[in-house]
Amino acid sequence: KPYLEKLRDKTEISSHLAILESQEVLYLDNIVSKSSFVSNISTGERRPVYASPLGWMLLGNLSDADIRELLENKEFISLTEHTPTNIDQLITRIEKAKKDGFVVSRGYVQRGGSTITAPIFDETGKVLAAIDISGPDSGFNFENMNSFYVPAVVETAREISKSLGFR
Repeated sequence: KPYLEKLRDKTEISSHLAILESQEVLYLDNIVSKSSFVSNISTGERRPVYASPLGWMLLGNLSDADIRELLENKEFISLTEHTPTNIDQLITRIEKAKKDGFVVSRGYVQRGGSTITAPIFDETGKVLAAIDISGPDSGFNFENMNSFYVPAVVETAREISKSLGFR
């Protein structure tokens, strides 16, 4: 929690911690922004794993075959025009997320909302959880996306990972 509070205070954007539970992203913590730009996510809320950058990070441990098995009977319902609509599109998103080490999304989950997501690793290098900052576009200064927000989220994820034994 102190890591997410520090991230929220630094960015002035709500921060979240989530894990993978079956076919869903489960939000374990939600640190609400102190500004009027708050996210609409609550602790305990669930979202479809295929439709969320948090989910793409959390699926990063799985092989393509395991992803296909996990979601073989899942109907992919579009939340926005950015939502993967099939497993092949999802696997492409997961591969990019793993390669980049973060995801910046603008309108991926909800029109007019943005997130920056990064993975948390355990001591073995397995993705254990993921964090993000998210809120309405009006809460972000997009000129600072790559120079401020992305490094803030990625560094916080690294700090949490180190505290769990990841090197």
